Amino acid sequence: MKKLLFVLLLVLIAGTVVASPRQQGVALDDLTTLAQYAPDTAPFFAAIRTDEGYVDALDNLLTTVNSNLPEDMQLPPFSLRDLISMTIAPLSYDELRAVLGDTVGVYVTSVDAIVFGMTENPLVVAAEITSQEAAVAFFDQVLAGGSFTKTELDNGAVYYAPEFNLETGYLITDDAVLIGTFSPDMSEAVLPGSDLISLAQLQVFADTMNALPRDDYNITVYLDLRDAIVTLGPFVGMAVDGMEDVDFQMIAETVGQQALGFVILDGQSLVIDYARVGPTFLESDPLDLTLLERVPDTTSLLIHSRELGSKLIALLDVLPLLDEAIMMTDPNADDVTNLGDTLYTFLTLSFEGTFGMPIEQAAVAINGDVINYLAVDYADGMLTLDNTTIFSNEAPDVAAQLITVLAEMVTESFVPATFDNDVLNVPLSALFSLPDALVASVGSNDEVIALGSEQGVAFALEPSGDTLTDMPGYAVESALFLPDAETLLYVDVAPLRQTIVQFVDDNAAMFSPSDLADIDGLMALLNLIETASITVTHGDDVTNARFTLTVAN
Repeated sequence: MKKLLFVLLLVLIAGTVVASPRQQGVALDDLTTLAQYAPDTAPFFAAIRTDEGYVDALDNLLTTVNSNLPEDMQLPPFSLRDLISMTIAPLSYDELRAVLGDTVGVYVTSVDAIVFGMTENPLVVAAEITSQEAAVAFFDQVLAGGSFTKTELDNGAVYYAPEFNLETGYLITDDAVLIGTFSPDMSEAVLPGSDLISLAQLQVFADTMNALPRDDYNITVYLDLRDAIVTLGPFVGMAVDGMEDVDFQMIAETVGQQALGFVILDGQSLVIDYARVGPTFLESDPLDLTLLERVPDTTSLLIHSRELGSKLIALLDVLPLLDEAIMMTDPNADDVTNLGDTLYTFLTLSFEGTFGMPIEQAAVAINGDVINYLAVDYADGMLTLDNTTIFSNEAPDVAAQLITVLAEMVTESFVPATFDNDVLNVPLSALFSLPDALVASVGSNDEVIALGSEQGVAFALEPSGDTLTDMPGYAVESALFLPDAETLLYVDVAPLRQTIVQFVDDNAAMFSPSDLADIDGLMALLNLIETASITVTHGDDVTNARFTLTVAN
């Protein structure tokens, strides 16, 4: 029976890595039904679908991914059903399928059970069953050769108690089998008719799961670390200097409860949703995604956020506290007195003296959206890396003054630099041993401020040709972004893949056979992936994040 337990855990773990390429999720309420057996002290609960459609989908995805690998990297053909049958032999998958329901879950009974061993069975696997009668017949057969005592409890459940305390016990209710993974003790299980309160009855559990942005998933996870922080925090405080007076109860409430949901959407996109219920500190206005229309289609990686100006000012305002922080770590550091204040005064006065305006006024210009992107391109026999930053221009007059003053200083001291059409260009070849085509630029117009490569700045100020938003991958991925996202991380593998192919084809003679083999391995990985993204939002005491990965179709 340890093999059966292993299979149930294997299905639970495997489903977090691969999931149906064509299957949508099931209702969240259905997926979390087994939480009714977990006690209200449970800090962890996870559940995964085990229905036939999901098993088929897992097999299909494994086959698809395997077939997209180079021939020498492919695994021998196998199915999940075959793997399960081999694991539980002499039983077969079909015999297990006749008993197993549509969901398997696992939960930790309590933090105390893990840390102090206050119960003998801290971890329980729960599996839905087709019927109690079928499950009892199944376990009668499976356990026939072992030393188990079968008992029917007053609440109608059937319990198989092992002869030895270190073995696993099995508890069968009307709709589930509960398996203790470390001992036969099932006293923490919330059974029908029990006065115990289950995890499913807690409002905080419902609120946390409902904070996920979808209501259907293939896998869900619930995590409440509050008890763990309060229980283990004091031990950390005793072991680490300076943490004796830390309020771990406050930290626990700040961390709050968390949930994860896994699902495959639109046939090829793995979606992992995250929710945290607790105080939020980084709220911002939603992103203006039209700014992405100033990003070239050769871009492989970008991050899009907001309010960099406010963040820089907040960081500057922390400087006066530097002295206090240093004194906390070294009470004898008298020679650094007023270091923070001095540094703050120097920076603010120097900036105002140079640019003719307070730094707070300058920060307004870059307090809207900001994008930083990386694009690798190969053209005219040269491989180039474009790293450009684009700001929505929140104060055009301020931005123009800043760039004009900067241009005057640079062109006066560095002859090769030029300032034309409100764009400052600095040839890097005059400073470093670099190709003449590499030029650093900064410029602005009424819509944006841009700094980076010459071609990147020119494109941002006056987009021409295809942009990132014209790429097929963006059309798929952007449909998966969280609504009103405040932060975006975006990856598009197609431009990088194309650049590598062009570069290797034109320069094959410079690569050794082992180099080409390594490149083939890299391309095999890149050929599996199209796009990926992370989007983040904040609401009233809720933080949401979504990770997406779209595989090659």
